[in-house]
Amino acid sequence: MNLLNLYKRVKVADLKIGNLLFYEIVIGISLLPLIFVVFLLLYIWFAHITDEWAFKVVEYAIKIINAILTGQVMACIIAYGAKLKDSNSNGISDDDERGTK
Repeated sequence: MNLLNLYKRVKVADLKIGNLLFYEIVIGISLLPLIFVVFLLLYIWFAHITDEWAFKVVEYAIKIINAILTGQVMACIIAYGAKLKDSNSNGISDDDERGTK
């Protein structure tokens, strides 16, 4: 799959701020590091790994989660999604249309 096909699929997806799919994608991407940490901890526990490097990886992943799930980052993502709203489906966001009038 090349980037052009991926771009066409995303454009056809019709993501809008009022659309539940937009929120599902934002939440899903935000939860990826959390899922990674949980599976990493389970792997360390079941494999009986006691090396220091494993716990450093978990600590670093938790720092990534703290950076992603802060309120400011989530507010910016949702605000950017509101900027993408296109009510007449012409490919130009409503904010850009208001700016050009």
